[in-house]
Amino acid sequence: MSNILENAKHELDLLGSDDIQLKINKDIFEVISVIADQGHSGFSISYLINAVDRLAKQMPLTSLTGKDDEWGTPASPKQNNRYSSVFKDENGKAYDIEYRIFTDDGGATWYSNKGSRKYIEFPYMPRLEPERVYLNGGEES
Repeated sequence: MSNILENAKHELDLLGSDDIQLKINKDIFEVISVIADQGHSGFSISYLINAVDRLAKQMPLTSLTGKDDEWGTPASPKQNNRYSSVFKDENGKAYDIEYRIFTDDGGATWYSNKGSRKYIEFPYMPRLEPERVYLNGGEES
């Protein structure tokens, strides 16, 4: 067994053994096994993981262009069809509704609201994680 698989098995075993966790561990190990069989180097495995992470979160791999063919979904003609968190307002200005999230309890819980929205310019590459805003002088705990 390769080092990557031995490490994965060890770490997954530490997560617990209830039925749901065992199923998820099996699924994760299958993915790691495929990656291990592909023979990636340090550079290529980072590239692969970044791309898989974005795709699993239904995020684009290249910047949004704002061109006409990127707009319109069955639910909303003013929604970007490559990234569902980007919309156009009534004036045609684009914004990301998941740009930031807020906490008022030091990070124990997070929420979004209209303030989560940020107007954007194209080309636009959505961030993997939203900007975190601590309210009421709260700090990361």
